[in-house]
Amino acid sequence: MPLDRDTHAILALIDGDRAVYGDPDFEFASSWMDVPALLEGYGVDPSEDISPDRRKRRTLYRLFYALLEAYTSFEKYGDRSPYDNSTSHIKSLLAELDSL
Repeated sequence: MPLDRDTHAILALIDGDRAVYGDPDFEFASSWMDVPALLEGYGVDPSEDISPDRRKRRTLYRLFYALLEAYTSFEKYGDRSPYDNSTSHIKSLLAELDSL
């Protein structure tokens, strides 16, 4: 947690669970982060025109999270419904990757 040198005020909180690469495209790839006010607060514009390589990387990150959610919901919690939703999302992300 970074502190101001003079006032010792907290300048930021870092969520180590998600802040693993220092890449904003990864940080905001999770469906949990798809909240317009949150994105706006961080200065992220999802409609921003980006390069094909960056678009592919974002899609790969989203695929990572979809696979994680499918595994967690089914294997860890035995809940089939989120697993089924994740698998259809995974298929659409794979099709999106194929078209990039």
